[in-house]
Amino acid sequence: MLGSSDDQADLNAVIATAAHAILDRTVTPAEIAAVRRGDGGAPPDLLRAIAIHFDVDARYVLEPDLEEMRVLDQKLAILETARTLGVKLGAVHFRGGAMDVEALELLVTTIRDARSAAHPHPVDAPHGGR
Repeated sequence: MLGSSDDQADLNAVIATAAHAILDRTVTPAEIAAVRRGDGGAPPDLLRAIAIHFDVDARYVLEPDLEEMRVLDQKLAILETARTLGVKLGAVHFRGGAMDVEALELLVTTIRDARSAAHPHPVDAPHGGR
């Protein structure tokens, strides 16, 4: 959700501004960068505000070891892979566990295999000399 890099100062500032509005207290981009790095010790209210900002179940950031949250993380990773492959899945909602992880994995694998079959060897760009 947040990624692990603090190199994105603009994103840290946007998240900090949103968390400030939700919590009605000062939240700095440095605090957000620390959360993104996984420095630990993030206040639960800040984690909850980040979850609200990203419209995810707060348990995703507060209790990541719950089975339901691990499955959600798996689904998000599969969607990231699909996006990398250029697959547009439209509006996908995970709340309530409506989407099956195995079905998503099968979809991504099928698309990857189809693309490999259609383009077995990458075509080099022509090198023309004049």
